[in-house]
Amino acid sequence: MKKKSVKKPVYISFGTQKGGAGKSSFTILTASLLHYKLGYNVAVIDCDYPQYSLADMRTRDLAQVPKSEWLKGVVYNQYTTNNKKMYPIVGAPVTEAMEAAERLEAELSSAYDFIFFDLPGTVNQDGALSLIAQMNYLFCPLKGKSLDTSSTAQFMLTIQESLIKKGIGNIKAIHAFWNSVDAREKTPIYGKFSGFCAKNGISLLETKIPYLVRFGREVSDKDEVFISTILPTSTGLLRGSNVACLVEEILGKIGGE
Repeated sequence: MKKKSVKKPVYISFGTQKGGAGKSSFTILTASLLHYKLGYNVAVIDCDYPQYSLADMRTRDLAQVPKSEWLKGVVYNQYTTNNKKMYPIVGAPVTEAMEAAERLEAELSSAYDFIFFDLPGTVNQDGALSLIAQMNYLFCPLKGKSLDTSSTAQFMLTIQESLIKKGIGNIKAIHAFWNSVDAREKTPIYGKFSGFCAKNGISLLETKIPYLVRFGREVSDKDEVFISTILPTSTGLLRGSNVACLVEEILGKIGGE
């Protein structure tokens, strides 16, 4: 993957209407790969009030560093030799998220390339739909279960009908992608949802994320990391996860629209 030129901050969110789809995990996986590996300037606004799960993840990640000589060395190399310090994670309620983003942009001497917003799990929360309208791109992880898929489909239709088709806000496109795909499982949902996306003008990404235990693995005392706010995913764990392919496709969609 090669770094592309992004002229102004792009607002991105991984959005769903149902918890457990992986939106927070993909926010960090994508942000860390873009920031630490590909050289982009990235920031994250954690709108998951009041628990601020991503801000808490940063605290957990930092707490692990003193416990591991390997982590100490990797973090030191990341922030000195590679000259890539941690990207900011700012907790802010939905109604204050845009102000938090503007403050971050004002504080950075060079422009951010991407600002990710980790949204609450429902558009019914006060201010959620208005915040979604400020995104440039919305990426929706899907799981191949009828209840989860139906919920996400309704979420995407709400955005299409309430915002995009009416020309409200800044959303250029919604892109869905399959998450936790078990290659052994045969289900008609995949085919049916492809038809749904085509009918409603929703892009379905080619990348499919497989079901892997490592998607629940944060920084530990082992000599590797998968999901981390302070380091990119270790090369060995990146293989077979399709995360790099997903990020490449996301960059292609952003650059080509």
